[in-house]
Amino acid sequence: MPNVTNISGFLYVANNLSNTVSVINLETNSIVATITVAIAPSGLAITPDKTRLYVASRGNGTISVIDTATNTVLSTFQIPYPTGMVFTSDGTHLYVTQENENALSKVNIPSNTIEKFIFGFDAPTGAAMTPNGTLLYVTNSSLGSNSVSIVNLSSFTIQSNIFGFANPVSIAINAGATEAYVANHAGNSVSVLNLATNTISANIFGFSGPNSVALLPTSNTAYVPNNSTTSVTVINTSTNTVVANIFGFESPASVAILPDGSRAYVSNNTGGSVSVVDTANNSIIATIAGLEGPTSMVIKP
Repeated sequence: MPNVTNISGFLYVANNLSNTVSVINLETNSIVATITVAIAPSGLAITPDKTRLYVASRGNGTISVIDTATNTVLSTFQIPYPTGMVFTSDGTHLYVTQENENALSKVNIPSNTIEKFIFGFDAPTGAAMTPNGTLLYVTNSSLGSNSVSIVNLSSFTIQSNIFGFANPVSIAINAGATEAYVANHAGNSVSVLNLATNTISANIFGFSGPNSVALLPTSNTAYVPNNSTTSVTVINTSTNTVVANIFGFESPASVAILPDGSRAYVSNNTGGSVSVVDTANNSIIATIAGLEGPTSMVIKP
């Protein structure tokens, strides 16, 4: 069972309706700062050293850089239609999917300049990097494509495409890099991708507009928010079966999990709040109000 005696750190939440990022103290479950960013923030990524938070704002095609020590915006740079963001493990580069540009950009850190970009995607949204940093898996959310592209990061080219999804919007890779879980929003399913063969090994059904997949670091468990309903579905990733549904949310958009796995935080997009879930018994134990259209979240331990 996870250690729950010392919950600390901060949760950063993108408020899509107010053009802000809220900072929540996880010890008190209270908002301690509100940071104004650009129009319609929807994506968040934190540097490996946790000193900088990058905020993707699709409304005006910018990424804001926030100092997490002072919670102030240090700079903003242009990049058209930024959607998903993934840092390299050494923090020297940031990969950004650009949904309406059908592109992927490689951004140099800390200069925050685009080094390279490639096309060949189809409404790319989610992205996940293998732990060894060699491959990036990108979801092509277009219903005309329904695919996941594999990008070779050494050559920065699309290595291959995997088909058979249904409006894939998000992807998460397990710690062992053996499987990836893909949320199919329109397909109301989660596909399991075998990373040894790059083929779909299973499809899990019983969802309603799944937006993302969050993997528990301490057990074989995944949490999937059903954006079209009031529930979050729990998957046993050993058997790839649904083991529970947690109710009481309001259009849940994303899930962030503490490093020790003891708590899952769920953004309620239409409810203007974040729900706190005890992962030991999969129950809501607190609700943090005062948000406006919350979407993506990231934790600074």
